[in-house]
Amino acid sequence: MEGKKLYLIGIDAAPLWILDRLSSMKGMGGFDLFRERGLLAPLESVLPPMTGPSWPTMYTGLDPGESGIPDFFYLDRDYTKQLAYFDQKKTPPFWDVLSGKGMKSLVITPAMVVRPDAGRDVDLMTGWPLPPKFSSKRVKEAAKMAGFEGEPQIEGKMKSGEIKMAEASRIYSESIRQRAEMAKSMMEGKGYDMAFICFTETDRVQHYTLNSDWERHLYPLYREISSFISWVGKYAADRGGDYAVMLVSDHGAQPIREKFLLNSWMINKGYASLASPGTSHPGTAVAEKTAAEKSRALYAIRERLISSGRLRGIYDKMPHRVKHAVRSAVRKVSSPPLSGDFTRIHDFDLDMRNTSAFASVSNLVVGTIWINDRRFSKATVPLSSKKALKAKLTGELKRIRTREGKRLVKNVFDGDDYYKGTKLFIAPDLLVEAEEGYTMDIFNYSKTSDFMPPELAKSGDHTRYGVFGIFGKGVGLKPFERAEMNVRNIGPTALRYLGVAPSRKAAPRSIL
Repeated sequence: MEGKKLYLIGIDAAPLWILDRLSSMKGMGGFDLFRERGLLAPLESVLPPMTGPSWPTMYTGLDPGESGIPDFFYLDRDYTKQLAYFDQKKTPPFWDVLSGKGMKSLVITPAMVVRPDAGRDVDLMTGWPLPPKFSSKRVKEAAKMAGFEGEPQIEGKMKSGEIKMAEASRIYSESIRQRAEMAKSMMEGKGYDMAFICFTETDRVQHYTLNSDWERHLYPLYREISSFISWVGKYAADRGGDYAVMLVSDHGAQPIREKFLLNSWMINKGYASLASPGTSHPGTAVAEKTAAEKSRALYAIRERLISSGRLRGIYDKMPHRVKHAVRSAVRKVSSPPLSGDFTRIHDFDLDMRNTSAFASVSNLVVGTIWINDRRFSKATVPLSSKKALKAKLTGELKRIRTREGKRLVKNVFDGDDYYKGTKLFIAPDLLVEAEEGYTMDIFNYSKTSDFMPPELAKSGDHTRYGVFGIFGKGVGLKPFERAEMNVRNIGPTALRYLGVAPSRKAAPRSIL
């Protein structure tokens, strides 16, 4: 008798509340299969809850401190952001583990997998954030037949207003439909033990719409995914035998009312200092930096990005349009100050010789704070003072109030505890989670307020809880109903379901 089959559907940034709100609309029956025949529940993400570390954690069962991927970037000793990426050869994803056991997998656009390296029994099309690559000519031809070229690269035009949200919704919906058609053609042509199809377009639209008429713009995307889920359910049932259809998201999403300026607060509290020798107001020096100084900063960042050994290899292999996007992003990093009450600041604007703690890297609902100790080149905090400083910071962060007098900070997590003393990167000392409706900002300074309205691309932002769903034939739901599901569970549980023992390090995180 043929063995169990697993069909895994990933949706970037899908929370339960969006699925619930859309459930009454036509074409959402695919999601009802989880409610009626199985389970639909929250799925806890990593800290910070974002694409960069969350999907690799899902694929491997490894915490960010174990995988070496804390974010899209990490800080080096010189306070410079370095690119963090998923190396599937170093930490194999669960589909490569299945390949080692002779099982066949179809994997289409897994987020953060940017190299087509895979086991010999894996048909793979790489995913966001780079343009797709293919494990074989057969996979490439299937994508071409479906008209699928990977997630559309239109976010820059969305930010500039060149593409309106209705048009962006149409383009992204078509991309989802094409990916689904590719998956169908591949699944019908070959008997896979596991198929994983990852849809990333939802997160892009949610960032721009959750503060306004979001249902109109998001409904077409989720309707296409729902239709694909319905097809998968019927396909799996028609094949006979035991099977499971699983739904996962890397994190959730929420509308944002205001942003809290975390570095601005730290500057005003005296923890951090801007490079402003001879001036009495910390914002003045930034606003008065000369064009030559800004050019030197831009040059230094650019050179760091494209000349460091690890990053140069990635940069050189990027298509021209991606290189252009990288250069554009670097220019934005060195952008001039904003007009009005808010000044744009960056790590290189801080005077680290007069800074005891600062925020960097994470710019979403969970902000990350580093204490400027001996891990950095311009340390100011001795090891003997670090514990007391962390406690003081934690206490003051918890006392911050919103404009309405409500608590702003939901949780402060200790980085030593969360990252378990990792040696793979310089770990943040504190991870600060904002309450519902707020997000942390590290890039803006204000003389008058630590709060500012979100820009268009921050109308929606992340939350710690995404969604997990499961239904199928022969699926025992009790382990899932009892468990508090976490993205760390997904890879090991997929392996266990298909009869493969996870690695010793990941094994305790399997639900089965």
